Amino acid sequence: MWPALKPGDEVLLDLGAYRYAAPRIGDVVMARHPYRDQFILKRVTQIAADGRLCLRGDNDAQSTDSRVWGFFAASAIRGRVTGRFPRAVSGPKRRFLRVSEQKSAP
Repeated sequence: MWPALKPGDEVLLDLGAYRYAAPRIGDVVMARHPYRDQFILKRVTQIAADGRLCLRGDNDAQSTDSRVWGFFAASAIRGRVTGRFPRAVSGPKRRFLRVSEQKSAP
């Protein structure tokens, strides 16, 4: 498991990771926010018998996650994070998802 994502980090996503395989405990995934039109990055910590997933942030004190929203349907998962890049100070723009610098809100 790599260190927690930091604001400004960029991540590499495998959008086809779960086309033929189910998420596994420990995977960091991109999922649809349950109440907003945006995506969130969380770690899979439990998988229920019915296939729903418990998604939690690595920083329990500052994360809004399944402890507030409940379990996520597998269809809410859009991809698996396969790499992390520290915030780029300079250089060409890359096409990666940048971790939001705003705090999570319920």
